[in-house]
Amino acid sequence: MTCLILYGIDCLIKIKNFKMLSNDKKKMANQLINLSKQAKRKLVNKATHAENKFRKYLSDLNINYEFQKIIYLKDKENNVTDFYIADFYVAYYNMIIELDGDYHDNEDQIEKDIERDEMLNSMGYKILRINNLAVYNNKALYDIIKRFIKDNDLKKNSTDMN
Repeated sequence: MTCLILYGIDCLIKIKNFKMLSNDKKKMANQLINLSKQAKRKLVNKATHAENKFRKYLSDLNINYEFQKIIYLKDKENNVTDFYIADFYVAYYNMIIELDGDYHDNEDQIEKDIERDEMLNSMGYKILRINNLAVYNNKALYDIIKRFIKDNDLKKNSTDMN
């Protein structure tokens, strides 16, 4: 019996009694799917003040989003091999928004964030990282999101015309 530790934004989540029970890829994939859902529930229940404020902000702007979106990594046989949980996902732009607290300022986490962003970019996602401090400055946050959406609307429209 082991304990799997997942690091979420500004919180540490421990999932007790985690153990891969099988070497069978399908069973392991199902375990990862169940684990990801459990991790998502814990992250949603332990949402930070910045995340809650940002959720309200997106809702006030009528931006449709999914909070704590599970993104699965799959092998060639379409079996789940790993997963990420994105803070916010805006499907219209295929955009992930990550709120970064102080936890993301240490060198180890910066490297992990870069690797994660590269992986997600390779899967076609656009990544927007916002420091938690910007969440508390509505004008700065509005400008960041407005610029990102404008840039992506231009790209989307030019792609749609081709």
